Amino acid sequence: MAGEKGFQVTGVDLSDIAIEEAKEKVEQNNLKYVLMVDDFLEWKTCREKFAFVFDRGRYHTFDFREERMRFVRNISKCLKIIGIWMSIIGNANQKRIEPGPRRRSATEVIEAAEPHLEILSLTSEYFGSNGKDPARAWIALFKRG
Repeated sequence: MAGEKGFQVTGVDLSDIAIEEAKEKVEQNNLKYVLMVDDFLEWKTCREKFAFVFDRGRYHTFDFREERMRFVRNISKCLKIIGIWMSIIGNANQKRIEPGPRRRSATEVIEAAEPHLEILSLTSEYFGSNGKDPARAWIALFKRG
C-alpha cells in the first residue's frame, strides 16, 4: 500500500461499501488515509492537487464521450504540474462472450485525454486474474505538462 511507503493517500469512491471496506483495511494496518464517498465526475473544483491519480474501473464505465471528457478534465485539474494519472481500462480489442468489464477502444481512451494530458503510454495487458481467459485491459499512463 502506498500509505505504508509514507505517501499521503486520498481515496474517493461512489460506493459507501467500498469506502467502508477500505477504512477497515486502513485501520487494520494502522494507516492514515483520507477516504470519502463522492462522485469525482461531479467535482466543480478540485479539493486538492495530487501528484498521482490511480483509476481502476471508473473511466471505462462512461458510455458517453462527454462523460469521459469531463472525467479526464477533472483529473487534469486535480493533478499537480507534472502529475501522473494511471488508469486500468477495459480493452475493446478483446471480443468476449463472458461478462467482464466494460470495454473502450484505444481511440476512446486517447480522444478524451489528449486535449488535457500528455500520453506517456497505452499498453494492452490483462486484468489480474487466476482465470483461464482473463479480460484484456488498457494500462494507460498520462502526465499533466
